[in-house]
Amino acid sequence: MGALRGEEESRGAALSARLLDGMLLGPIAEALGDRPVVVCPAPVAQELPWGRLPALRGREVCVAPSARSWLDAETVAGWAQAAGPAVLACGPRVPGAAAEAARVREILHRAGVATRSLEGPEATVAELRGSLPGARVAHLIGHGGMAPETPMLAALLFDDGPLFAYDAEMLPQAPRLAVLSACWLGMSTPAPSGAPLGMGTALLSRGAGTVVASAVPVRDWEVKGPMADFYTAVTAGTAPARAVADHLAEHGFLCMGAG
Repeated sequence: MGALRGEEESRGAALSARLLDGMLLGPIAEALGDRPVVVCPAPVAQELPWGRLPALRGREVCVAPSARSWLDAETVAGWAQAAGPAVLACGPRVPGAAAEAARVREILHRAGVATRSLEGPEATVAELRGSLPGARVAHLIGHGGMAPETPMLAALLFDDGPLFAYDAEMLPQAPRLAVLSACWLGMSTPAPSGAPLGMGTALLSRGAGTVVASAVPVRDWEVKGPMADFYTAVTAGTAPARAVADHLAEHGFLCMGAG
């Protein structure tokens, strides 16, 4: 029964993606061609995993709160040119988190990037508040949560509690590249003005150039390999948006900001 339900959900998701694709992208398909895309979603479209829409599969897609925020992120120097280490942090009770962090650490080490790993009792919100402003890369693994009615309480769980979007917005400086290996944190919710609010947009507001996060649930046992492929690509010089399209978009991940 579980397998049948999973197949039905997959078919339903594929049908929804085709319908949305036809409504949103069908009218501009000819003008769009095969070029990269920057999406500044309207309020009703701020929860979409854009890379799963048929017209955008395999395409470089950046999702930004506005054209101005995309331009600001585009002018931020890439993570490879930034100073500081990579910070890797694992929240509690996530199967495969340690293995994923070890694989990412190995790839970054081969690329000559110094890393700092926070696991167990060391992976605290207080420690991250102090470590993230000096990092060029952050890879954060944990259970994520997003409540549409309180988007700034979007959170990633660590040893001493949740790191909220509010905490991210209070950082003096966000890492140039932030990867959130967690459920839901690529979603945003519109403020009364229509501006998107959430964890990803909070990090962008503090100077991140690129935030990679998923708009859907993440299956821990499936993402370790694609995440390693993503880091292998970006450390070899591939743009983050291209690496997301090639390795992570099928798992619901977005390239937020510029890439």
